[in-house]
Amino acid sequence: MPVTALTTIAFHLNRAIESGQHDAVTVDDVRQAVRTGTIFSDLRMQLGIDGDLSLMDAATEAELLTEWQDMEITVDLVRAFGIERRGLSLLMAFLIEGIRRRAQSGSWIEAWPARLA
Repeated sequence: MPVTALTTIAFHLNRAIESGQHDAVTVDDVRQAVRTGTIFSDLRMQLGIDGDLSLMDAATEAELLTEWQDMEITVDLVRAFGIERRGLSLLMAFLIEGIRRRAQSGSWIEAWPARLA
C-alpha cells in the first residue's frame, strides 16, 4: 500500500479529531471494531463528512484491518503509543506505526510514485 494512501487517510482522521465532534469514540470502541472487522463501516457511519474514506477499496481495507488487528493484539497501546482515551487517536497511531513498519522494511520505497523516485 502506498505511503501516500496512508498519509491521506491520516489527514482525514486528523480532520475528524480536530473537529472535536468524535471525542466520544473511545479506545475500547475502536479496539472492539478492529477485533470484529467492522472498523471501516463504523468509521463511515460515525465520521460522515469529517472523514472521507472513499479512496479505500476492499483490498486496502483488508490490508489495514489485518495490520491493525495485529497491532491491537501485540502492542501495549499506552506504553507504545500513549493512547488511553480517544479512539480516533488510536487509529492515527496505527497509521503512523504502519508507516514506520514500512519504512523499516524498505517496502515504502517501492510504493512511492515514479516521479518522486
